[in-house]
Amino acid sequence: MSAVLSIDAGQSGIRLRLGEEQLPELPGVRTDLQVLPQLADAARQAAGAGLTHVAIGSTGLRNSDTAASLLEMVTDLGIKQVAVAHDSITSYLGALGSSRGAIVASGTGVVALAVGKTSVARVDGWGNILSDAGSGYWIGRSGLEAVMRAHDGRGPATALTEVVKEEFPDLESAYIDIQNDPARVRRVASYSKTVAGLGPSDEVCASIIKEAANQLAHSTMTALRRVGEDQADKTLVSVQGKVFQDQPLRQRFNQLILEAAPGAKIVSPQGDGLDGVGWLFKLPENSPLRAHVSYAG
Repeated sequence: MSAVLSIDAGQSGIRLRLGEEQLPELPGVRTDLQVLPQLADAARQAAGAGLTHVAIGSTGLRNSDTAASLLEMVTDLGIKQVAVAHDSITSYLGALGSSRGAIVASGTGVVALAVGKTSVARVDGWGNILSDAGSGYWIGRSGLEAVMRAHDGRGPATALTEVVKEEFPDLESAYIDIQNDPARVRRVASYSKTVAGLGPSDEVCASIIKEAANQLAHSTMTALRRVGEDQADKTLVSVQGKVFQDQPLRQRFNQLILEAAPGAKIVSPQGDGLDGVGWLFKLPENSPLRAHVSYAG
């Protein structure tokens, strides 16, 4: 096999690796648009002489988004084989490889995935309109909502208000600017870092971070229960994503997991989603994850 082009496509950015060479990051995928053409464009920008294999982990995939459909879009590049999976699959592979357990990846969006002996369970990852509880977008939106509630007198004051006013001096027009911004999801999610930074000194922000941890732990335990691993001894649990860089959130998440599953073992990820993409062409035949990867070529 020639060098594989690995593509890890999220809403905040598309990361690419050709063989062992890291390539420049591209803008993130728009989940309000068809995702496969965006992935084909990413492959086209990275394609080089001799490239025949492309492996992709992406957010925003529909069940109808198959490797065969993508292959049709890139055959003119000389690509012969394509593997496509939801980024929850590649995040899992990057973190835990073929071991049993669960991962939760929380960046702009969020998804939890658990793998048992014979089954796989995905929890959340349903986008910012329907869920993505505990994600960067969820935290950012909760913070902006708290600012507007304080502005109305419906909620307690928060130090986040002054930060938001730096971008939106007229708070009552903020919703118009955000709704008309094509990059509104990333824009709202960018406030998650501010909410986390204010958490130690602001009760409103602290409560948002606490609830985010609650939601992430609940999704993780739900996924483990669905595959029969919630009470297994030494069940592996790992996390990924910028949201978990906040220590109070991470500590509460760990506490909740160990309370619900005393036999769990919380481990650092072996790698990230881009590393997990590299697993797609070498998944063991007996892995329950293999049924969740689309292959063509």
